[in-house]
Amino acid sequence: MNLVALLRERAEQHPGRPALIDRKRGEDRVKTFGELLLRVEQGSAQLQQMGLKRGQTILLFQPVSIELYEILLAAFHSGLRVMLADPSAGKAFLTLCCGRLAPDAFFGPWKAQLLRQFVPALKKIPLAIRSDGWFPGTTKWAASGDGVPLLEVPDEEPALITFTSGSTGVPKAAVRTHGFLLAQHKALSHALDFKEGEVDLITLPVFGLANLASGLTRVLADTDLRSPG
Repeated sequence: MNLVALLRERAEQHPGRPALIDRKRGEDRVKTFGELLLRVEQGSAQLQQMGLKRGQTILLFQPVSIELYEILLAAFHSGLRVMLADPSAGKAFLTLCCGRLAPDAFFGPWKAQLLRQFVPALKKIPLAIRSDGWFPGTTKWAASGDGVPLLEVPDEEPALITFTSGSTGVPKAAVRTHGFLLAQHKALSHALDFKEGEVDLITLPVFGLANLASGLTRVLADTDLRSPG
């Protein structure tokens, strides 16, 4: 089961309920469940039009924002694998991560696109998608038009791959499947006693998936993940 199916269920039940709230350039932004689902479906279509196919990997360097969840869920919607690596770990670490798993696409704002120019392993990624601003050689994230149907995937299909350095400094990959993330949602919903319609403040992005699936409104803190304290 594709975990985006849970977002679709929530959008059908309460399309006008706020799903995500963040702040950009001094203004609050709100995306309802209905609007978010539409953006995810449109984004999935855009990713496929760019030539990305099920099983390929997209590396995200996007700050905690509405765009982060749009691209994350659009990738899952298309059966793409999302890769996350800590940008504060340094060039050597990022190079090792890309050596372990070579991404097929890179997503981030123009500042992240600039970082690619100084890390050869990132620069080799064939497709670059920018979430804002302008940068040469990149494609603008502009989900619009018609969406595409949700791609059904088995529970064992990899969805999210994160890299941590641990105590040795060598990148260690943690692979979360669609089935794992669905099970995590159920466990968190039970342990944290989620109540539909509640408002939650998010600082750990992966927990936001469980909140969405439970019908909560998520306020995204303006957080720099390089120094969350």
